[in-house]
Amino acid sequence: MKIIKIFSIVLYFLLLGCFIIPSTQASIAGDNILITEVLYDTPGTDSDEEWIELFNPTVAEINVTNWIIGDNVDNYTIPLAVIPSGGYLTIARVAAGFNALYTYDPDIEGLTLYLGNSGDKLTLYDESDVIIDFVAWENYVEGWTIGAQYTTIRRINSTDTDTVDDWENSLTTGDPGFGDYVLIIPELPQSLASIFLVLTGIATIVGLSYRKKRIR
Repeated sequence: MKIIKIFSIVLYFLLLGCFIIPSTQASIAGDNILITEVLYDTPGTDSDEEWIELFNPTVAEINVTNWIIGDNVDNYTIPLAVIPSGGYLTIARVAAGFNALYTYDPDIEGLTLYLGNSGDKLTLYDESDVIIDFVAWENYVEGWTIGAQYTTIRRINSTDTDTVDDWENSLTTGDPGFGDYVLIIPELPQSLASIFLVLTGIATIVGLSYRKKRIR
C-alpha cells in the first residue's frame, strides 16, 4: 500500500510540473497572449472609444509589462500589467469613452495608437521584440479582408494561424473582457510522456499484486 502511495505522489508532481509551466513563445496553438478583439471604427468618436483586447489562454499568468503593440504608424508600450490564466486585458484610448459604451472601465486607458478605419494592422511583441500575435483589416495587408463599421472584429477561437481565417465581424460593439476562448494545456514532452507510461505501468502491476494478496 505504501508503494502505491509513493507512485501516486511521484505521478502527481510529474504532471504538476508539466502543466504549470506556460509557453513563452508564439505558436500556431495559440499558447501565448492573443489579440482577441478590436474596435477601430467606433459608433461615436474614434479618439474616445477605440480599444484593443488581449487574452491569456495559458495555464499560468503572464507579465506583459513593456510589451509593445505596433500599428502601421506608431508603437504603444503596455505599462505595468499581468494577465492571469484565462484572463483578459482591455486597453482603451479613453476610459470615459469606453465606459459610455459598456458601463464599466477598461483595464488600462491611454492607448496612443490611432486605428485606421480604412485599413491598418496590429502586431504584438514581447519585451524581447519577438512577434507574439498579428491582425490586420480592410485589406491593409493582402488577404486580410476582414472589416467592420461601428462593430468589433474578434478572434473566432484560440487557434492562431495569423491569417484572416482566425477572425470575424462580431456584428456588435463587442464584449471586452469576455469571450469564448479556452485554456491551452501543453502536451507532455516525449521524454516525460515515456516516464509517465512506465510509472503508470509499474503502479498498475503493484496495485494488481496488492489486490491478489488481499483476496488470498
